[in-house]
Amino acid sequence: LSSLWHAWNYPSRRLAWVQVFITILGNIIGGSLLDKSDGFTRIPFDIGSSASYLIGFYFLAVAMRSLPVSTSYPVQIAGVISGTAFVGMVLYGEAVSAAKLIAIVMIIVGAVVLEHAPEMRPGVEEAIQASDDLKLHTQRS
Repeated sequence: LSSLWHAWNYPSRRLAWVQVFITILGNIIGGSLLDKSDGFTRIPFDIGSSASYLIGFYFLAVAMRSLPVSTSYPVQIAGVISGTAFVGMVLYGEAVSAAKLIAIVMIIVGAVVLEHAPEMRPGVEEAIQASDDLKLHTQRS
């Protein structure tokens, strides 16, 4: 049980992304329940919204032990924005427009670019520089 607890709280990169996904779901649920709370006047929805946000923030905090903030937080925000817009259109009957769909796609593409940009990953930039330095040194010899 102790090793499982440690693995969960100091996650691998893959598990950390699962935790970011759980964060996204928690925040989408929290936002939906917040809408239903009618300005914090419907207690069950207030409690559900608060619990969903707290669970989401917990998972994001744990995931950030293994992921850089420069990618994990923007990806989480992009997921929440896109997911909440999708929930609004599908569950709440909000208007669907080409502009809204294009904006959602652009948000998701931006998050993917952040995740895959080498300069955003810790250690990768140094490895690239070391490789370039080695090539330069080899060419001079």
